[in-house]
Amino acid sequence: MFATQSLTFSPAARGDHLRKLLHQAAGISLDTDHEGEWETAGGTAAVRLEPCDRIGVWLPMAGRPRFEDVLEITHSLPGNLRYAVVAGQLGLLADTRLDGEAHLGATLKWIDAGLGRASGKTAAEGRATEPLDRDRAKRSLADAAGAEEELIDYRGGWEFGRRVCGEPVTLRAAVEDAELRVFREILPAIPAATAGPVHWQTLHYNGRLRHARLALDGPALVAETRLHAGLLRAEWVAMALDAVAVAVRHVLLPLRILSEQEEVAQCLRQAIPVRPR
Repeated sequence: MFATQSLTFSPAARGDHLRKLLHQAAGISLDTDHEGEWETAGGTAAVRLEPCDRIGVWLPMAGRPRFEDVLEITHSLPGNLRYAVVAGQLGLLADTRLDGEAHLGATLKWIDAGLGRASGKTAAEGRATEPLDRDRAKRSLADAAGAEEELIDYRGGWEFGRRVCGEPVTLRAAVEDAELRVFREILPAIPAATAGPVHWQTLHYNGRLRHARLALDGPALVAETRLHAGLLRAEWVAMALDAVAVAVRHVLLPLRILSEQEEVAQCLRQAIPVRPR
């Protein structure tokens, strides 16, 4: 389900506070100090509290849909909700943080609607509904990027740099559907000969990423995340920028190699489970 980590648990009083907070925000019931269940619009999801107050949500999916289809759906989902492969199981994965509790109810409701739509159980769009002012979004980006990184107007949005381990990564951001989308193109298109392995490896990467995702935006493979208006605080935007930049840095080269080298793709193809007809 989730990778086992060494956890440092909070005092009992704080644990009680978290239980009440999560239950009031979304009806989440914790069975232990760090694991529980959530009856979502898409089904029963597992919830796990991890270090740095991260909340992970995992909803396993039955069947084996086309990898390309689920990556296209991922692009339309809220926040960082994504199709992913975890321990060989395809499912829907999302994460958020307890940071600034005021956002939690809206964020979990947002994720819940996305789970329902992605699983085909509801028709809800799962989009943010609170208007998002473009000037406010730009100010939040500027605050998060810092004085050393200039925001450049680009195609109705902005382009700017972010550093990961001292190396620059170019990112873009735009206001879309009342959300701030932070993104970067990984591949402009995926050759048909290597598409299956690239899509499969992308879903595996989605299971390892935190606060960001990989998705298909038309023919392009992108790293991205989305923030609703309640998350437009400098620390949240900075976390989103870092998450997308880290995703880009870790997957850009291996996915490019995989997409360009048919012999490499063929080796991976042998390990991909056959999709039921």
